[in-house]
Amino acid sequence: MINLETQAKKNEYIRDWYRNKYKDPEYRKKRYEYQNKWRRGEITPNKKGKPGNRQQRTLEYREVIVKYLIEKLGMICGICNENMDYKDIGIDHIIARALGGENKMENLRLVHKSCNSKEGIKVRKLIYGH
Repeated sequence: MINLETQAKKNEYIRDWYRNKYKDPEYRKKRYEYQNKWRRGEITPNKKGKPGNRQQRTLEYREVIVKYLIEKLGMICGICNENMDYKDIGIDHIIARALGGENKMENLRLVHKSCNSKEGIKVRKLIYGH
């Protein structure tokens, strides 16, 4: 069981650390240079922020995933269990990537876009406390 007081102190420490980190001019200079390299296509960031081979998913690839999930699970939202329109479909990780979930088909579900954004807010509150 998580001690809420300890968790609150941890979240406060993390928030303060990030606030001070972004005020550091040396860090801001490095971050600006890195972002420009990324925009020019010289590097592709992976999960750890180092150059890697992660590529953006194409719309065709997304359609393949959506069709597979519709066949497997139907057109029902994985969060609110209501029927969905095709235009309102979003893809969600059952176990969030931020919480250690994998980016595999077994960990994906179809959801309403609005349900997915509400779920994302809950995950951010759980991790960062705000």
